[in-house]
Amino acid sequence: MVAYEQCHPKCKPYVTSYLFFFDGLINSAEDEGFIHHKGVLHHCLGSNKEVAKLLNGLCKEIAMDGRESYLCKVVHDMNTYCNGFYAWFRAGLVHHYFRSWVVGISTLGAIIVVYLSLIQTGFVHL
Repeated sequence: MVAYEQCHPKCKPYVTSYLFFFDGLINSAEDEGFIHHKGVLHHCLGSNKEVAKLLNGLCKEIAMDGRESYLCKVVHDMNTYCNGFYAWFRAGLVHHYFRSWVVGISTLGAIIVVYLSLIQTGFVHL
């Protein structure tokens, strides 16, 4: 289908755009494992590494203008969100302070203790 889209200039490159989108999402076996676990992509190949290798190899020799893709806005919005301060801050919090439920509960407990200590200090000085 990709070859057909590339050979016929009047044909809209929907399949090619979709493959480029997945090529940008999946760079390793872990990426494919996450997408497979979420139910986005199902495969019958032997391993996640094989799927990642296949998807990364399909778009290797294809010339595509990213602006003609119907997924261009999705990629732009995703990159804008991921490069923003909120996503960066949230990713840092989750990575350092909420990587498991035990660490998350400990972090929340420490925040509550610090908050109550500040309130107690304020009332003592009044």
